[in-house]
Amino acid sequence: MGHHPTMTEAASLMTTLGDLLPEVAKLVKLGLTAPATSCTAERSFSLLKRLKTYLRSTMSQARLNHAAICATYSQELKTLDRAELVREFVSRSTQRTNLFGAQ
Repeated sequence: MGHHPTMTEAASLMTTLGDLLPEVAKLVKLGLTAPATSCTAERSFSLLKRLKTYLRSTMSQARLNHAAICATYSQELKTLDRAELVREFVSRSTQRTNLFGAQ
């Protein structure tokens, strides 16, 4: 069997091809972003359906989008340093910094 390139190798190839053959680079980009199956889309729709609870009517579209992203990437979110996340959140607003203090 032939060698199957990894995502890193494909991305590297795309960077190299981008300068020489921009149309081929676009094709490689499309290939990297297209899902192999419809499972991903179906899982996303299923997740969105679960998120649409009675609270959805009081939730803005932006907040619903953020909740969907958090639910989709829940495994990655579990690895984040929560203390650092809170510090960054507080530091982005003068009002929050005054209320919670700078650390």
